[in-house]
Amino acid sequence: MTALHELTAEAAAAEIRARRLSPVELVDAVLDRIEWLDPALSCFVSVDAEAARAAARAAEAAVVAGDELGALHGVPCSVKDLIDVQGLPTSRGALPFAGRVAQADAPAATLVRRAGAICVGKTTTPEFGWSFVTSSPVSGSTVNPWCPTRTAGGSSGGAGAALAAGLGPLAVATDGGGSIRLPAAFTGVVGLKPTSGRVPTYPPSDLGTLGHLGPMARSVRDVARLLDVLTGHTGSEPGPALRACGRPVEHLRIGYAPTINGAPVDPEVREVVETWVADLVGAGVAVTAFDLVVDGVEDTWDRLYAQSIARQVDALAPADRALLSPELRSFVDSTRGLPRSAGPDAELARRAVVAQGDALLREYDLVITPTTSTVAFDAGLAHPGTVAGQPVGLTDWTRLTQVWNLTGFPAISLPAGTASDGLPVGVQVAGPPQGDGVLLALAAFAERALGPRLPARVAG
Repeated sequence: MTALHELTAEAAAAEIRARRLSPVELVDAVLDRIEWLDPALSCFVSVDAEAARAAARAAEAAVVAGDELGALHGVPCSVKDLIDVQGLPTSRGALPFAGRVAQADAPAATLVRRAGAICVGKTTTPEFGWSFVTSSPVSGSTVNPWCPTRTAGGSSGGAGAALAAGLGPLAVATDGGGSIRLPAAFTGVVGLKPTSGRVPTYPPSDLGTLGHLGPMARSVRDVARLLDVLTGHTGSEPGPALRACGRPVEHLRIGYAPTINGAPVDPEVREVVETWVADLVGAGVAVTAFDLVVDGVEDTWDRLYAQSIARQVDALAPADRALLSPELRSFVDSTRGLPRSAGPDAELARRAVVAQGDALLREYDLVITPTTSTVAFDAGLAHPGTVAGQPVGLTDWTRLTQVWNLTGFPAISLPAGTASDGLPVGVQVAGPPQGDGVLLALAAFAERALGPRLPARVAG
């Protein structure tokens, strides 16, 4: 029998709709598991157990009354602490904002509630989502359920770790350079960065159009269902994303690249992803190997990112800036030498990146790469010191994800398997603008045809 914390959102919603599972029982099981495991993992910055249990009782009453039920009726969901949920603090991982309670829902939270889902709490983020690991003065360091001495990644590390540990089946998160996909890869779950603008984000991301809001879950179909909800399809009938999961994929032109611009990739990561690709070919999908070269990704993303973080820090009063972590303040100080034209120049350079992406996605329907160049590294580090024997800096190991934020194209990370140390390895599939459906079609096909790629285990 499947334990309640291991149920997919799809299975849980079906059981609730059929009156075989009580929303109260499910929410209690998730809250109890959070209480047990989260002190060691630090996935949540706030949990509202009282409100979640009240919502579960109301959801159960609606089932008994025969009311019309939404797509995720009674299903627990978490929301990243960069997104407002009425009645809960939005600390943004930063002490100056700790305890500031949101007075209204962000559109994403409104849609999730409209679908009947129950928000159990806010997941951790580094300050302003600035880092690719999840550590902040507000919540400490979020660790990986697969190995608590390793990072869960970032900046949506709390969401990824919570899903992997069975602390709920769904998470709403954000991604400005890989912040959904990198934690998904490190923790062995599924994370989608949709096409830019597909999911409403308000207030707008400080990363501008680099920033995306999207779904994370333990299955492709759950990610698709949550994407439908986040784009307004909150009723019980399948929306376009979930329907896309059944489309044929054998006709697709798919390219595989082991890296981008020759950047180093750990040999084990490459081997695991290439085994996944070979299995996909064995399942009847043609894949062509090629070299992925996109000029300008590195400098363009780094400059847009640096100026965005600096703007957020500079907007604070001096006393509030003093409350930020030394690491963030040091990073912002390092950007002071950039010319005033760095941002506009980077936006102009971004157009060339988009044009290269457009050309690539006319040649191929989808592009497969590793999600990231390494498995989860030691907790407490801001980045791996080396990859494949080559030194890497703060953002050098994340270029495979950053390119799709610059273009605005959709990209998803799936579990591909494990390295020799047992840590998950992610495979990334990217598609053309508004190609979220074809991307989900291949991801769902791979999940069905290739079977589980990870051991059936979570923390605890």
